[in-house]
Amino acid sequence: MYVILARENPSELYPTAKIQQNLTFTITEIDLDTEEEAGSYEEDYDVEDVSIAVRDYVKAELIPTG
Repeated sequence: MYVILARENPSELYPTAKIQQNLTFTITEIDLDTEEEAGSYEEDYDVEDVSIAVRDYVKAELIPTG
């Protein structure tokens, strides 16, 4: 997964973003004797929101002096 964050408030030193997530599965029932589809339905599962900050994807490096 790639995430692109726009820095809307340049005065904010370390911007953060919240991502809402949801998993959706399609469940299909199959008759074992005939191997035909007996029906299908969707199930949704809520997943906790994720907060992403600059500190999560920027690695601090020391710059040598001299």
